[in-house]
Amino acid sequence: MSLDAVAKAAGVTRLTVYNQFGSRRALLEAVFDDLAQRGGLGQLAEAMADGNPRAGLDRLITIFCAFWDFRRAAMARLEAEAIADPELADSLAARNARRRQALAVLVGRIAGRSGARAARDLVDVLFALTGHAFFAALTADGRSTAAACALIQSLASDAVARVAPPQR
Repeated sequence: MSLDAVAKAAGVTRLTVYNQFGSRRALLEAVFDDLAQRGGLGQLAEAMADGNPRAGLDRLITIFCAFWDFRRAAMARLEAEAIADPELADSLAARNARRRQALAVLVGRIAGRSGARAARDLVDVLFALTGHAFFAALTADGRSTAAACALIQSLASDAVARVAPPQR
């Protein structure tokens, strides 16, 4: 995704695109911001604010399942192109770091005093479960988004229970 290619697709000059965004990185961020907004990631604040962090985690998973399903082909293409494009890879990594941070906040609220290592391991597991690659693998053979989401939520619940068993 070059500034020239974007300019051509938009029917404007490269200079116009450059004047609007200033750099390819800023253009990527604008594209990602637009995808996030249209894909429903604005709802994450609600999930994070839930007084029950386990319910918040379930909501976060639902939001990301819907997001990964939104413009599914575009998401897969972005990930594939990032393999050969370090700037795109860095931008995607920064976006994924935000998901990891949100998970760390929820895990901190769930795990309490379970230990730093256990909490870090749980964040790693939840990060893998909520990523695009895991969602894509679950839906590759026709599993619905809803079924994949329910499976991810169940696996996440099992992982959480290993670190912080439900209180009775």
